[in-house]
Amino acid sequence: MPVMKKAILRLCFLLTILSTLWCCRNEEFSTEDSSQQRSYNSSARFASKSFWKEDEVYIHKVQQVFMKVANMEHVKNRYGDLYWDYAMTFGQFGESYLLVPVVKDNRVVLLMEAVREGNKIYFFEKEDKGKIDFFHAVIFSKITDYGEKTDSQNSTSSRNTPVFQCNTRWITIGCTDKEPNCTPYTTSETVCKWIPGTTPKTFDPIGMDDGGGSGNGYEYPDPPEEKNPCEKTKNLLESQKIKNITEDLKSHMANGTGEKGWRDNKTGVPTQTSQNSGHSVNFGNPSTMNGGYHNHTGTGVNIFSATDISTLIEIARYQNVGNVGNGYMGIMAPAGIHYVMYFNGSHGDLPPYGNYSESQLKNWNTQQWDDYLNMVGDNSISPNQILEQIFLFTLKKMGLQNKVTLQKIEDNKAYTITQNSDGTTTPVPCNN
Repeated sequence: MPVMKKAILRLCFLLTILSTLWCCRNEEFSTEDSSQQRSYNSSARFASKSFWKEDEVYIHKVQQVFMKVANMEHVKNRYGDLYWDYAMTFGQFGESYLLVPVVKDNRVVLLMEAVREGNKIYFFEKEDKGKIDFFHAVIFSKITDYGEKTDSQNSTSSRNTPVFQCNTRWITIGCTDKEPNCTPYTTSETVCKWIPGTTPKTFDPIGMDDGGGSGNGYEYPDPPEEKNPCEKTKNLLESQKIKNITEDLKSHMANGTGEKGWRDNKTGVPTQTSQNSGHSVNFGNPSTMNGGYHNHTGTGVNIFSATDISTLIEIARYQNVGNVGNGYMGIMAPAGIHYVMYFNGSHGDLPPYGNYSESQLKNWNTQQWDDYLNMVGDNSISPNQILEQIFLFTLKKMGLQNKVTLQKIEDNKAYTITQNSDGTTTPVPCNN
């Protein structure tokens, strides 16, 4: 072979080797760049890479709030990088809930839980190994298939609107060319609606061990409009199951004795209360209720008692996040008396669990009767106004002034009861 030809062949061989080495090295650089880019995702604008449909409006707003208050150096050092592009709301819409994976050294190590209550947003740590591994697989593994199932129930609305309960998502993790003995497998995770219970550990964005602005949350921009009490009561009264309940209570008052109650259950049809007496009903477990109705007999104070108000607080406590005001209580009594009440704050405004003792409730109920006896002879105010003032007195004693909305139902129309500066009440008609 001529010398020149041999030289050319050697040169080609050398170039091939160098090209191979450069490609390998370039792949390393590419991996490093990708890793570096991901580390900047904590502050980059969110662009969803989830396989599923997410509440992107909520994720965008939560990221805005977080970036406004966060000390990013502290967050990175203490927790890691937030991968906003892989944030998931798990079938929940209405700007209420999400999970954001936190990554350190190319491994999901924690989830940040963001919960909205009214116009406030709270950040919590979620150390759930199953969900952490699920997010890690979504980000770093070869996913060959995926899906989800959302469970819901029907609300009390006349439109029978579905209400979110739980969402289950599954993925199939496949194999790469570097895993010859690998077997694909499927895994799933379920997230149900967030219900306040024991206070979770806060995710601290600013370096002060505070995920909620000294416990008061961070301001959430332009929260979605909540239903007003008039709209809620209109939907309630138009619901067939509430029509059935109120007709049954009217029949009971005309033909029966004592008090009777109905539970509006979260799951299944309404059921009667099983522990009734002449002047009380026991609604049972409030965590499984949307609300409750019962009657008074006409021989006592025909408005919500302190015990009824305490029951409302516990029903509200177990409503879906952001929907604490959907919990309700209704009462009926002879002479056409019919009232409904709602809690009008957020979960953060609720009294602590177990805040009212049995002796306190008994004393407040007794005071209602004493107030009634003192006022019943006052002909300057109507019987309804007497009941409404007693109710508002009781709210103040329980530390719930301006935190419970009272509505009167008359001729199937709702009126919101407002308190005047002199303690008297005025019914303001609903326009719907």
